Amino acid sequence: MRTLAFGLALSSAAAAQVTGRVRYQDRVYDLMGFTGSEPYRPVRYAEVEIVRDSDGTTLGTGVTDDAGTFRIGGIPGRTRVFARVYARREGGGINAAVRDNFTDRALYAAATASIVTNNAGSGTIPDRDLTIASGAAPPFNVFDAAVRSFEYQASVDSDLPALPPALTIYWEPGSSNGTYFSPTDNSVFLLGASADPDEYDDDIILHEIGHWVAHNFSRDDSPGGRHSVIDQLDPRMSWSEGFAHYWSATVRRSFPAEYAYPSALVDNRAAGASTYEIEGPSFPALAVMATNELAVAAVLWDITDPSNEGGFDLLSGHETETWQSVNDRMPAMAELTLEDFRDGLALENPALMADVTGDETTPRIMNERSILYFPNLAEPDDSAATASPLAAGDPGLTRRTIYPSGDADWYSIDLTEGMFQVETFNLGDGADTFLELYGANGTTRLASNNNRWYGDPSSSLTFPVSKAGTYYLRVTRSGTVVENGYYDIRGEITGPLPVPDPRPAGFCAASAGAPSPGLWLLGLALGFLACLRRR
Repeated sequence: MRTLAFGLALSSAAAAQVTGRVRYQDRVYDLMGFTGSEPYRPVRYAEVEIVRDSDGTTLGTGVTDDAGTFRIGGIPGRTRVFARVYARREGGGINAAVRDNFTDRALYAAATASIVTNNAGSGTIPDRDLTIASGAAPPFNVFDAAVRSFEYQASVDSDLPALPPALTIYWEPGSSNGTYFSPTDNSVFLLGASADPDEYDDDIILHEIGHWVAHNFSRDDSPGGRHSVIDQLDPRMSWSEGFAHYWSATVRRSFPAEYAYPSALVDNRAAGASTYEIEGPSFPALAVMATNELAVAAVLWDITDPSNEGGFDLLSGHETETWQSVNDRMPAMAELTLEDFRDGLALENPALMADVTGDETTPRIMNERSILYFPNLAEPDDSAATASPLAAGDPGLTRRTIYPSGDADWYSIDLTEGMFQVETFNLGDGADTFLELYGANGTTRLASNNNRWYGDPSSSLTFPVSKAGTYYLRVTRSGTVVENGYYDIRGEITGPLPVPDPRPAGFCAASAGAPSPGLWLLGLALGFLACLRRR
């Protein structure tokens, strides 16, 4: 009997725990902005300390669970204690912290009421509900967005370590520092201005975390700068922003109970909101090409989302292959764009690619957004002998793809005597063309042009054709950012050849300059002197 009693005593002591639950007040929003609903949600996977009330000594540590509950043992009996919960977690596949600003770097925390433990060291702390009005709730909403991101990443990344790289998010009330990811600091910064608070903009928080994910688990070569979802951008920037949009949407898609519209990205204001959709997407006439961030996001979404649309979207649920392309394949590549994602996905699952890219006659996910990663039906046209005909003076040929990498497109054109002008234009997917004109033998290069002018990667050249006949044009890729892309091409005789000047070399004519006899003579003399200076 004594042995049994001793065993029961040990079991009772081992089970002694201080328990409690912590929740934070959320702000629900829909496509129009905040709805006014402010429910309480659990503070999940946050670090907790049990603190002796009398001197602030930490007596035990633990972590809240998915319900916001903590259970921490080893606390002395008959001791007044309280719990302190931090907006931080280091371990369990999560490494996130929310701090006030980049100068103080103070970690957000909240304390519970205190209790006195019983003789065994057990006790239940009353629920601690963190409110918006008190200012305690917002940082824990930011923290929960980070937790969601790590949870989603773990679902597609079997190699995610127990302690990933540290994600630090800075937010404080009234901050006008802006909302952005800083690769230099490897941190996310959130706007705290009252007119545009971002601490409850989960869509925006997760977008910036998406940049952090790309920086730490892939690559990000974006040159940065101002942008909007309707702009045509540097293809490195459109990839970076498009992936961040996708990351926000796909993380929220994995929490359907809380996010009814995961494919919509909502930016709340103090009153109202701006909203755009990646399923579809919004601004369909502008969300085109690999140089548009919304088009990039729409492509990634359609590869992975469970609902298909429009006959062009035949894929669902390929989130793991999408992540493997981003995480495993793309870091070894350079100047990352949507092209590199495509190449990585082709390595992960080549069977998907026909339904990802489509072709010249088959609409699929990418070419539905005017992203053309396939050869034209005119191929092969890789030499003068297989050149495609281009009629002089016609509107030209459209959407000619430089595909695959290293592709050269040749054109034959019949020309009469005169000044010949040819150009590439309407470049797509970040194309940068190099245009060459060859003679009738297809080997003698007569003229070439890379960029039409500074900052314009299209090409244009003018050449005097002195002998009618068949000439050849060659278009190849220039630049280092993209390997593919597409263009339109046209050429025409714009006028006759210049008439040669019949005057002998060195001849100089003086201008009369004025009808008055005196002025006429003065003008003639000045012109004669100018001629002498030029000789």
